[in-house]
Amino acid sequence: PTIQQLYKERHHGSENTGVQSNDVAFAVHAFILSSITFFHVFISLIKYIPQMILNFRRRSTEGWSIWNILLDFTGGTLSNLQLIMDCADIGDWTGITGNVAKLGLGSVSVLFDLIFMVQHYVLYPGNCDPTTSDVIALYEEEEIDSVA
Repeated sequence: PTIQQLYKERHHGSENTGVQSNDVAFAVHAFILSSITFFHVFISLIKYIPQMILNFRRRSTEGWSIWNILLDFTGGTLSNLQLIMDCADIGDWTGITGNVAKLGLGSVSVLFDLIFMVQHYVLYPGNCDPTTSDVIALYEEEEIDSVA
């Protein structure tokens, strides 16, 4: 049987198989949301590139906090982990490909965060902002010198 025949059987012989306004509204809504999410992935992708290039050219990560990168890495990792655990829980792995925007955002974040961590801790470790403990130690040292 064709889809139209099945529709007629389900709806007691009704000939009205046309598209309704809510069908169009849903399709437009889905298209707009998909466009926004892919734009968000694109923006996330290009926002990291200038900082990565600047760090490479300067051979330093001075001027920004690694803590933002560590938090972003945690968020991206947990987002991807949630996607994987949800799919494992229901036994259907199409949820990963069905939510490309979430997978893309998490993966882009994790990828660039790993690059930034390698730049900060491996490639240019001596050219970084002082850590909080370094700042506290300097403050205490200045305090002791001012008292003496």
